[in-house]
Amino acid sequence: MGKTGWRTPGTAAARVDALLIKATACLRAVQLGVWLPVPLTGGMGVYQRPALVLAGYLGAVAWTVLLFTGLLREAARQSGTAPAVAAQQSGTAPGEAARQSGIAPGEAGDPAPGGAGGVARRWILADVGVAAAGLLLVPAACSAACEPSWPHWVLPPAMGTAITAAALLPRAVAVAATGLLLAAYVTGSLAGPAGADGFGAVAHNAVSLAAFAALAGLVAGHLRQNARDLDAAGEAARAASAREAAARARFDERTLHYDRLHHTVLSTLSKIARGRLDHRTDEVRALAQRDADYLRGLVTAGPAPGAGLATALAGVVRDKQALGLHIHSQFHDLGEPLPEAVEMALTSAVREALTNVDKHAGTDEAWLTAVGDDGGVTVRVVDRGRGFRPEEVSPGRGLIRELRHCVVEVGGRATVDSAPEQGTVVEVSWQR
Repeated sequence: MGKTGWRTPGTAAARVDALLIKATACLRAVQLGVWLPVPLTGGMGVYQRPALVLAGYLGAVAWTVLLFTGLLREAARQSGTAPAVAAQQSGTAPGEAARQSGIAPGEAGDPAPGGAGGVARRWILADVGVAAAGLLLVPAACSAACEPSWPHWVLPPAMGTAITAAALLPRAVAVAATGLLLAAYVTGSLAGPAGADGFGAVAHNAVSLAAFAALAGLVAGHLRQNARDLDAAGEAARAASAREAAARARFDERTLHYDRLHHTVLSTLSKIARGRLDHRTDEVRALAQRDADYLRGLVTAGPAPGAGLATALAGVVRDKQALGLHIHSQFHDLGEPLPEAVEMALTSAVREALTNVDKHAGTDEAWLTAVGDDGGVTVRVVDRGRGFRPEEVSPGRGLIRELRHCVVEVGGRATVDSAPEQGTVVEVSWQR
């Protein structure tokens, strides 16, 4: 027989619980409905106390409506909890969210090892009590003609009660509930008008009741196990996705640090190694000090967010001038702060463009302008060097690749206009 608890919403286990409640509700409606032809066709004469039988039937219908309304509401209330909400907002698995919040299993929606939630379990146990009372009392209102035949209306709903208990209660509780229903049925039927003469039919019905309950428990347990396996697989997939995202974030961070080192420390060391810089000059010493400060900040968790695009670009200009490149710079209307990622991307693009001038343009002079406009910014780097044909350069290499990597990924635009012996114009822009 089944063993379950209310589950967190959105999981396969929660859907199975809701399905079982709805299925047993439909079954109970059919089981109660099969008796309707008796009063509708004037068949109440088979009862010694027809008014009592009819009143009991109407009470059972009212109780059934109350029972399954309460079960569905309780399931929704128990599963609509903080861990489930936190899991949906953060992407954490529901069980993990409950553990992080300090809520014990079985509280606030995590699967309870003992079965249905406390209030819901009381609803089902009350249903068992109502069905057992009916099995004891209704036969006394029957004549020998109706006991234990189909006009004995309380038997089919009692089977439904056993099925509900088997599907929604822990195994031990469901077995006890089914045993109580069997005892009530046998006792009420043998004490009724039919007495021992109906023992064969009573035995047949008792076996059917126990068999249907066992089958319901078996099916519910199978469905619930499949749901648990599916939820476990989903949680494992989410955990794997989270690990992959964390690994990707670490890789991106390492790539970013490499790019920064490439344009600062490594560039300085390479130029000194090739003899293009004299490490004894004050300018190179200042540059080395800035590179050392950058490394120190990297080791101690990195520098604070940028102080603005103008400040960042001025730092790039100082660095490149220290390497021997003469830069004419003008900044206009750059007071409005930009998102940090955009500021970093534009700064990296300018640094790459100036590095390209230093390495390939055949000139030691460049012009840098940055203009703010309507919440955005446009930055140009111009040189009058040897130029090149952009269409002959693979998009996946050199300056074009670096510009796209820096700017396009944050929603900006990058263009390169150049021709042999006509210099180069690099323009990067970003708009809110």
